[in-house]
Amino acid sequence: MRYRTPRSALVIAYVTLLVLARTSTGQTDDGKAGEVSIQPQWKVGDKQRYERVKTRRRTSGGKVTAKGSARGPVDVSVVEAGEEGFLVRWRMGKITLDDPKVAANSNVHAVNRLIEGLTIDIELDNEATITGLRNWAEMKATGAKLIDHVIESQRTAGVDAKILASVRPPLEAMFSTKERIEQSFTKEPLTFFLPIGRVYPKVGKPMEYDDLLPNPLEGPPFPCKGAITLTSYEPAKGRAVVAWTQTPDPKETDRIISETLKLTFPRPAQFLPEADELKPSTIVDRAEFVIDTKTGWIEQYTYTRSMTTEDGSMEDILSMTRQPKPR
Repeated sequence: MRYRTPRSALVIAYVTLLVLARTSTGQTDDGKAGEVSIQPQWKVGDKQRYERVKTRRRTSGGKVTAKGSARGPVDVSVVEAGEEGFLVRWRMGKITLDDPKVAANSNVHAVNRLIEGLTIDIELDNEATITGLRNWAEMKATGAKLIDHVIESQRTAGVDAKILASVRPPLEAMFSTKERIEQSFTKEPLTFFLPIGRVYPKVGKPMEYDDLLPNPLEGPPFPCKGAITLTSYEPAKGRAVVAWTQTPDPKETDRIISETLKLTFPRPAQFLPEADELKPSTIVDRAEFVIDTKTGWIEQYTYTRSMTTEDGSMEDILSMTRQPKPR
C-alpha cells in the first residue's frame, strides 16, 4: 500500500503551482487604432494611496465554510518617468485582520511582519507593462525568509521531516533567478496595471487572446484564454470601466500539475500523491477596473480568482480603492 502525502504538504505544492501562477499581460493584436486610448500620464512625485482588502472564501455543499479578510494601505508612487517608461514604488502598509483569533496566531503574525513595509521597485515601459524589478536582489532575501517560515510552521504542525526536505528545494527554486523572483513578487501589480497603456477598439467589443502562464516550478506552462473589454466610457468625466477574464484550460491544468509534481519532488515515489487525489479543477480569473482616463490611474478594481473542485470551491478576492488625498 502506498503512503499518501499528508494534506498539508499537498497544499504547499498546489498553492505554489496555482496561486503564484502569473497573470497574463493579455497582449492582443487589434490591427487597427481604437476609439479609446488609456495611457499613463504619470509624473515624478505622483503618489496614490489605495485601501487593499483581500478576502478568502471557501464553500462546500453550497454553504460558506470559512471566510476571512485582511486590509491595509498600499502606496504607489512614481520615482522615475521618461520617454522609455517609469519606475514605480509599491509599498505595503500595516495589515489588519478581521478575525481576532487569526490575528493572534503567531504564524500569521510572523508572515504579516515580513509583508508589512515590503517595498517593490517596479520597472514599466511607456505603456505601463512591467519589464522587471529594480530591487530584485532584496526581494530574493525576502523570499528566503518566507520559505523558512513556511517550512518551520509546517514542522510545528507535525509534517514529517522527509516530506519537508522534499518540499524545500522546489520552493527555493522559485526565488533562484531574477525572472522567477519577478514572477513571484509582481502578481498583484501585474493585475493592477493590466488595463493601462491600451487602445480599446470599441465599447463592448472584447479583445481576446491566447497565452501561456509561467509554471513557477519549471514545469510546462499553463495554456489560457482571456479577454479584455471596455464596458463603458464617459469622456467628459474622464472615466472608463474595463472588464477582464482569464481561464486556464482545465484538462491541461490538471495534467500539468500532475506532471510537474512528479518531475519536481524527488524519489522515493511514495511521497507523490495518488492520481485520484488530484481532483479536476476549474480556475477562473476575473476583474473589473474603474479608471481615471485623464491621468491613467486606477480608481478602483476588484479581482477574483475562483477555483472549483469536486469537493467545493475557493475564492480569493482582492480589491484596491484609491483614497482621497489629505487636504
